[in-house]
Amino acid sequence: MADTSRLHRRQLLTGSGAIAAGTLLGVQADPAMAAPGEFEPCITSVTVQIDRPIDLVWKVLTYLPNSSWNPFCPRIESTLTIGDPIRLWVVNHQSSPEPYLITETVYAVNPPRFLTLHGSPAGTGHTLGHLAWGRGSRRDQFLMSREPDRCFYYSTIFVYPAGAGQNLSWVKEGFDIQARALKARAESVK
Repeated sequence: MADTSRLHRRQLLTGSGAIAAGTLLGVQADPAMAAPGEFEPCITSVTVQIDRPIDLVWKVLTYLPNSSWNPFCPRIESTLTIGDPIRLWVVNHQSSPEPYLITETVYAVNPPRFLTLHGSPAGTGHTLGHLAWGRGSRRDQFLMSREPDRCFYYSTIFVYPAGAGQNLSWVKEGFDIQARALKARAESVK
């Protein structure tokens, strides 16, 4: 399978062959979010094939009152309205089983294709649990389908400004855990 996550990442940052998510939905793009070279290397989850229709998988992903299936974010609160906050209780599986709160902003929603969250840069109250994050982030979750009863899911995050050098391996691990859990949950729904 082709590395579709790399293609989407390039399209979202450069606009080549696609329109950036915020622009597509009429949202004013944050210049810091759109400047290639300003980001840490992208963290990308595994891509999972889910043997269920894309609309059903989207419902599982975005039905926030029941996010307990997700070991990375077992609790999520949001309206999923662009510009509104999204409160995520995140588990760092490398350090603690206890979830801690992250508040980000819903940046783009395009059912059933993608959901984008934007974390604020330093000085605006954005923290990543017990860490002083000191950087902003953009997280995209993608669903793709070419067949009626099968779709693919993966997630990416860009962190800016580049060069801060934090170890984010736990984020990659969490994204992979979430991708596999989404597959298991969606495929268990009848």
